[in-house]
Amino acid sequence: MFAVEMRGLPQAEVACRLSDTLGQLVKTETLNFGTGSLNHRFAYPDLPSAVYMLEIRSGLRAHLEKVLIDR
Repeated sequence: MFAVEMRGLPQAEVACRLSDTLGQLVKTETLNFGTGSLNHRFAYPDLPSAVYMLEIRSGLRAHLEKVLIDR
């Protein structure tokens, strides 16, 4: 499990994409960002321990973060 907390200009939604180190899409979620505040916990018990890349995208803007899942 990992958490994302962010604040910014309100948008209808943000798209979250989790990819493995080969760039293959593993999980995707669309979250409400209408208040301009987000505090979300991602729980993926089916994923093995590994390094992943989390892309958070809203419109043309995107942010990438490295995520380590260690079981």
